[in-house]
Amino acid sequence: GLIRNQTSHSCKASFKSLEGELVFKIKKTEVGTEGSIKYSITAEEGEIRLYYDIFGVKEHLATVKAGETVEDSGGYVEGGYQVYIIIEAEEKSRGSVSVELDN
Repeated sequence: GLIRNQTSHSCKASFKSLEGELVFKIKKTEVGTEGSIKYSITAEEGEIRLYYDIFGVKEHLATVKAGETVEDSGGYVEGGYQVYIIIEAEEKSRGSVSVELDN
């Protein structure tokens, strides 16, 4: 099963079996501001990779292996631009990902 939740500037996904990728489109709403991406990833099984894409370039944020949890922030976002959040798993993975742009 897959549970997805999304607002304009945040997204969450919880999955029992993810193989492939999930893509969310979010935006830092305040134009003319800069910020980073706050994320929390838990991998119960397999390996989960988190990327973001703001200007057509896919950038790696984190890789989490089975049994690990990571809470951090990184990346660079500008207000007013769409940000694609990409969650990838090459093999069947179970876990959760939560992402928020500081607004």
